Amino acid sequence: MNLPPLGLCLPCTVTRVIDGDTVEVTLPGSQRPLAIRLLDCWAPERRTPRGDLAKAYAEDVCEEAEETHLFVPAPDDCRHLLADLFSFGRVLGHVFIGAEETLSERMVSTGHAKRVKR
Repeated sequence: MNLPPLGLCLPCTVTRVIDGDTVEVTLPGSQRPLAIRLLDCWAPERRTPRGDLAKAYAEDVCEEAEETHLFVPAPDDCRHLLADLFSFGRVLGHVFIGAEETLSERMVSTGHAKRVKR
């Protein structure tokens, strides 16, 4: 049996794209938005021509998505749980824009972001 990776997966609604690698989502039953720093996605800084294009593309992808899910992977070492899950007040995670593709993967595959910081 192949078990899925450990973590938390919930349906969500993308309420705002902050930039090409950060979005705000709301979870069912919550009125408060949650900032998500996309894992495996390094987009150009906003307020630059490439950064503005990345943000606009992410907005289009999120608008067109029929359903979205937030996946926050469990860290390998739970002793550092809070440090591993948060970055500058944002939760580190993936936003699935369908059953099998994340927003990060789409941003990287279209050239709007890189998978690793360089």
